[in-house]
Amino acid sequence: MNMQTATPPPPRAPCVIAREWLHQYVGRLFSTALEKPMEFATLAIAAISVVFLVWQLWDLGETLESQAYSYIITGLTEFDKANVENSQYREFFTQNLPLPNDHDMRLKVLALADAKLDFIDSSYTQFDHINWRHYTRKGWENYFEQSFRCSVVLRDLYCAEADEYGYRLQGFLGIKFPGMCKDKKAERYDPPQNYCAE
Repeated sequence: MNMQTATPPPPRAPCVIAREWLHQYVGRLFSTALEKPMEFATLAIAAISVVFLVWQLWDLGETLESQAYSYIITGLTEFDKANVENSQYREFFTQNLPLPNDHDMRLKVLALADAKLDFIDSSYTQFDHINWRHYTRKGWENYFEQSFRCSVVLRDLYCAEADEYGYRLQGFLGIKFPGMCKDKKAERYDPPQNYCAE
């Protein structure tokens, strides 16, 4: 008895399978269009509506991202304006100087520190809405880190009011400055020489 074994056909490429399936699907779709034109028109309108909805949602996502980044930039611009108007207090945010003893100066420096902390905290609330392939999160976080590293006033005020700030800012500072707020008093972080120089 002579048995012949049949060899299986060679496997078909995925693109061939997809093309055949698409050809059959389109054929069935158009045969349905001829047999049931109202159902076909309803299906076509529904498909166009879905495509339009997806396009609108994509566009809305980009708009929200742009608005979130604009919010951050506006906050920084407002803080910069306050710094220009009060430039005599800049060294408290760049040279690790402690709070001044003069009552009026002390209040002004604390107000500026509070504004900066609020800006940084509000920036973190927007970070989730931004596609970081278009922007530089690392650059922002370097700016925030330097802000804390070069201002004992900023660190002390944050530690005094840490519970008022969001978990993202708390997490960032916990990583960059572990143990900074022991006993609600900021440890002094002495940066390398010239790190905070103008």
